[in-house]
Amino acid sequence: MPDERSWAQRGKVRYMTSAYDNLDGNRVIDLAKEVDANLTLVSFTSTTGQRERWKWRVIKPFVQRAHDAGIKVSFYMKTTSIQWKPMFHERPESRDWIMLYQDGSPALYGADPARYMGCLNNPGWRQYLKDMIASAVEHGANGLFYDNYPGGAGLMAG
Repeated sequence: MPDERSWAQRGKVRYMTSAYDNLDGNRVIDLAKEVDANLTLVSFTSTTGQRERWKWRVIKPFVQRAHDAGIKVSFYMKTTSIQWKPMFHERPESRDWIMLYQDGSPALYGADPARYMGCLNNPGWRQYLKDMIASAVEHGANGLFYDNYPGGAGLMAG
């Protein structure tokens, strides 16, 4: 039985990002085949509330169609970036998950006042990320791509 991960060996991955922006899964799959991609990336983590999660109902069928076409699907996951307005509205407990600067103000992601950084030291935020991993597995992800990893001086746990 061949190693199922042979597609991921050095020099074998032919990657195409789709981020599933246009939600035309058939077109994404056709384009991936056209450019000989064997891996595509779709946005998955829900830190923007319903605005992002509504796509989940179409992702599972997309993943199945991609797999049927021989294309692996990796899910784009946000490690720290939180669109705080929808998140705080839908999950009030998320107010406690925010990374803070030393002066107590929320750490902004990329200086964007609409995006706060989740604190990886906070058990609530870590559980939320674990729940997103479980959901990604349920949706058929072949891999996870983590972005928005924190760095920089002057940050502390909230």
